[in-house]
Amino acid sequence: MSVNISDFSYVLCPGSMPEPRHHETYNKIYNCWSSVWTQAFKELGEDHQLKSDAFTRQDYVGAVFYKDSCVALSFFRWTQSHSPHFASDSYFANWSEEHLRKLTSRGPNIIVCSNFTVHPDARGTKLVIPGKDLLMGMIVETYMNARADGMTGAVRVNRKVNDAGFRWGALEIDRDIDSGHGDTVDLIGFFKDHISNYPAPEWSSFCHQLWAKRIIIPRYSFQNEFSDIQDLHINSFVAA
Repeated sequence: MSVNISDFSYVLCPGSMPEPRHHETYNKIYNCWSSVWTQAFKELGEDHQLKSDAFTRQDYVGAVFYKDSCVALSFFRWTQSHSPHFASDSYFANWSEEHLRKLTSRGPNIIVCSNFTVHPDARGTKLVIPGKDLLMGMIVETYMNARADGMTGAVRVNRKVNDAGFRWGALEIDRDIDSGHGDTVDLIGFFKDHISNYPAPEWSSFCHQLWAKRIIIPRYSFQNEFSDIQDLHINSFVAA
């Protein structure tokens, strides 16, 4: 059974304040994330109320759509290791100094990638292309086209997201680390030099084509919020 790429789209959406005309798309992405992670925490036996700011504080959310439905997504946040706040970020609570040294071995500009999310409707081969590989492929496409030296991954072992990461060229930083949520994760890093020389995964051509027709939703400019400021410029993500 073949896959019709016209049925798929990849959307990069700001975590908060998308341009108003994109609110419907934004809400579909948020609702996909909220429903999947609410269920995930229930399965882990955690009495954990999902907080919306985990979503809204992200620089961008990369979302895969099948027809009109959001079926997978991941968070992206840009940071720099020479900033004083870097190592104190809550994301790195279970990363040691050695882990961070490996992550920043190619340079200080890091994308924090998190919340690998595949909706039940896209799991396995329900869409022919495996959902984990589709999302991981788009994560790699996003990183390879961004101005960043490395990208994180703290990927769930019990869902075999770690295996998907390794299939797409990730390097091991450490294995079987306590996630803090009742399961374990592998810490992995994505680096352009390694990925460029890594054998192309089965679905890499499909993901490359999907990236080529990506949709980037602009953030609503803060300039509109200040009546007496005319020269406030907010830079949005631009692919390299």
